Amino acid sequence: MDGILNKEMVVCCFCGKSFPLEAAVVLKVWANEKSEEYQVLYSHKSHFVRALDKSVILHPDLLEPDALG
Repeated sequence: MDGILNKEMVVCCFCGKSFPLEAAVVLKVWANEKSEEYQVLYSHKSHFVRALDKSVILHPDLLEPDALG
């Protein structure tokens, strides 16, 4: 499963709950730098930010509260 329920809803890779795609942090993950293919994961913004170490500098859009999720 790729995390997409339909064109509007996705599943959070941290909590497993569905929520609107427009509210998702979209993660493209390559297994390593030589990989040609990647996996797409979706996350609630708050779950993604909580999972990162506090020393990681975040994009300003990630500092805003979850609008829809």
